[in-house]
Amino acid sequence: MDPETRSTDPSNPTTPSPAKTLAPLWHTITLIVVLLMASLAGAYSSHAAAKSGRLLTQYLVQMGWEWLILAFVVWGVRRNGTTLRELIGGRWEHFEDFLLDVAIGFGAWIGCYIMALLIVLSIGIQKNPAALHKAKSAVDFLYPHTNLESLVAVGVAMTAGFCEEIVFRGYLQRQLIAFSNKAWVGIVAGAALFGAAHGYQTWWQMVLICAIGLLLGVVAYLRKSVRPGMLSHTLLDTTSLLAGRFIKI
Repeated sequence: MDPETRSTDPSNPTTPSPAKTLAPLWHTITLIVVLLMASLAGAYSSHAAAKSGRLLTQYLVQMGWEWLILAFVVWGVRRNGTTLRELIGGRWEHFEDFLLDVAIGFGAWIGCYIMALLIVLSIGIQKNPAALHKAKSAVDFLYPHTNLESLVAVGVAMTAGFCEEIVFRGYLQRQLIAFSNKAWVGIVAGAALFGAAHGYQTWWQMVLICAIGLLLGVVAYLRKSVRPGMLSHTLLDTTSLLAGRFIKI
């Protein structure tokens, strides 16, 4: 039978080829283990640098860590012939493409806050001042106190938005989709890992972060790019850090 005829024969349907993996399995497992170990260390850390007045030092260390993790990811995918541009995904062929990504990014940013508000209301955290204070205390070491620290904090937010979206949505989510051959598995598992990577926060904050990862994961999957997520993530972290300087609970 002719190959072309065989591909259209209903008795012998073609099946979609599995998604291509971006790096070896050992590379992905190593990354996950490192992220979870760092999260566990953060959960038990006293954050001495920030609490002793060396917040700028901590910011620089945080940014360095983000870039180090990204470098490990880029090194791993290049072994399989994948570039950083391919990890980011999407191309701005026209100015309208840029505007669309910006619109999606802003929309996802607002959507993250709406979703977070609904989750908070559903579990009743807003009625528990002690829980709110504990959550604020868990991240208080991150908040800037001076104009210079606020400026550097924006750099931290931009670094997180760029690096973490590539690591979690551009790499891990796509790897998990390729390993499972199911988009929803990769999106959900990637979001769960995103939440688990923030062990220094309280359990319900990690739930919120997981939900945010889920929304950004869907956006990245549908848009086939992490560009809108980079904008959303940067805006989320920037507003959170700057709000923490001025809003006292």
